[in-house]
Amino acid sequence: GHWSSDVCSSDLKKPIVVIHIGKVSIFIHRNQGTLDKKLVIIPTYNEKENIEKIIRKVFSLPLALSILIVDDGSPDGTAAIVRSLQKEFPELFMVERSGKAGLGTAYIWGFKYALDHGFEYIFEMDADFSHNPDDLIRLYEAVHVKGIGRAHVWTPVTL
Repeated sequence: GHWSSDVCSSDLKKPIVVIHIGKVSIFIHRNQGTLDKKLVIIPTYNEKENIEKIIRKVFSLPLALSILIVDDGSPDGTAAIVRSLQKEFPELFMVERSGKAGLGTAYIWGFKYALDHGFEYIFEMDADFSHNPDDLIRLYEAVHVKGIGRAHVWTPVTL
């Protein structure tokens, strides 16, 4: 695997840079006045088996991250687990949508939330560990520490 980047612009006429490592992406929005705020968007539907593990793993990383769970009315109790964890993790946010509205709209909702709340770095990942949470660190370092144009981040490929 390897990293790649794209630059696009939003309807806010501010640049958004998208960096991909494997299956994980980071969107960088240059907000005025932000203090390096980072948000991980995790859409969910019936993820009770994974949700607590992924939340704990992301918050165990050596980065100050916030998490936004976008739950599509999971009938298995995923949202209840998230609500109970919000007492322990003040940077854990959730929106509960009624019915299964889809992955794409969950990310769009999450991006709007991030922009409205002043986040500069916006990560996206799944709750089922199909995305490696450790890649969040590598993505952030590729952009923030090494600079987009100079970063060389590689992920191992299993054949």
